[in-house]
Amino acid sequence: MRLLLLSNLYPPDVLGGYELLARDVTDHLRARGHDVHVLTSGPARSDDPSYVHRSLELASPFDQPASLDRLRHARMARQHRDASRSVAKLGFDGAVVMSLRRLGFHAVRPLQEAGLRPVYCFNDDWLLSLRPYEAASPAVRLAWRMLERGPLASRTWSDIRIDHAVYVSRSIRDALVNAGAPVPPGVVCFQGVDRKLFWKRPATPTASPLKLLYAGRIHPTKGCDIAIRALGRLARAGFAATLTLAGTGSAEELDRLRGVARDEQVEALVTFAGFVERTKLGDVYRAHDVFLFPSIWEEPAGLTYLEAMACGVPVVALARGGAKELLVDRDNCRVVDGDETMASAIRELAGDTALVERIVDGGVRTVERRASLDRYVETIENAVIQARKAA
Repeated sequence: MRLLLLSNLYPPDVLGGYELLARDVTDHLRARGHDVHVLTSGPARSDDPSYVHRSLELASPFDQPASLDRLRHARMARQHRDASRSVAKLGFDGAVVMSLRRLGFHAVRPLQEAGLRPVYCFNDDWLLSLRPYEAASPAVRLAWRMLERGPLASRTWSDIRIDHAVYVSRSIRDALVNAGAPVPPGVVCFQGVDRKLFWKRPATPTASPLKLLYAGRIHPTKGCDIAIRALGRLARAGFAATLTLAGTGSAEELDRLRGVARDEQVEALVTFAGFVERTKLGDVYRAHDVFLFPSIWEEPAGLTYLEAMACGVPVVALARGGAKELLVDRDNCRVVDGDETMASAIRELAGDTALVERIVDGGVRTVERRASLDRYVETIENAVIQARKAA
C-alpha cells in the first residue's frame, strides 16, 4: 500500500518518544513493503530521505507558550491544505496520523475529502488541545463558536471523522472518552520496543557502587527529584550507589535538580549525561544495574522502562497512568510510591539475586508478549487495512 504518515514533528526534530515512534513506524512499514511518505513540519533538510515532506508549520514552537495558537491556525490553514493536497496527488491508499499538537487538522481535511479514513495513533492527549474553545462567559463562547465555524474551522475537531484509532493504553483511551473527544473504541496496543536495539544482556552480578539510571525527558512531571532523594537516603544509610540522568531538559529544571542533589549531599554521585543517541541508548541501559521510572503524572504509557526491561535491567517504578496496565510488583518490576520506598526497593534488589532474576525474566516476557515494536506496527497496519475496506 502507499501510505501517508502525518506528524507534527519528525526526527531529527524530537521532543520525546512520540517523534521517535513516528520514525520507527515509518521504517517498519516500509520494511514490510509499503510505500510510506511522511508529511511533517520544519525546514527541508539535505539529509532527509525523498519520502519526507517538511511542508507544514507549527502554530508556535514548543519552547514558546501556545496561548495565541488558536489565532495563528487561521494564518496557517491555506498553507497546510495546499501542502496536503500536493502530497495527496501521489495517490494514497491509507493514512496514519500521529500527533497534530500545534498543527491542527488543516492537513487532514483534504485527505478526508479525498475519501481516506486515517488511522489515528493516540499516545498522549494531543487531541484535547484541538477541542472547540470553552469559555465561562456566554458572550465569549458565542464569539469563538462563530470564529470556529468560519476562519478557524480547521483548528478544531469539528467535522473530523475519527473512525479508526490505535491507543497506547486503556488509560489514554478512557481519558479522551471522558473528556468528550469524538473517538471510537479502536484498538489498544502498547507502543513497541525495537528488539534490534534493545536486547537482553547476559546476567551480570551487581557491582558496588550500584549504578542507577534514569533515561528520558528531564521535566518536573518525570520525578527525577524522587530518584535523587532516593539516592540521598541510600547514601545516608551507607549504601554505595550512583545515579545517571540521561536526557535533556530546560536550564531551569536542570538547575532545580542540581539543587536537590546539593541538598541531599549527593552532588558527586549524580551524573547529568545529557542527550544520548537512540542507537547508543541500549548500551547505556545494559551498563547499569537498576533502572528508575519515577514519573509522577498519569503518563499514557511510557517507553523507557520497557526498553530497560528488554535489555534485562531490573526496574523500580511508580506505576501511574498507562504504566499501571503493565507493571506488576515483584513479577516484572518493583512498584514503589516515593523516594523512601524506592530506596528500600533498590536495597532489596541489591541483596536478592532470585528476585532480580524473576523481575528480569518477567520484564522480558512483558515486552515480548505485549510491547514489541513489530506487534505495534502490525496493529497499525491491520487498522489501515480495515479503514481502507470501510472507506
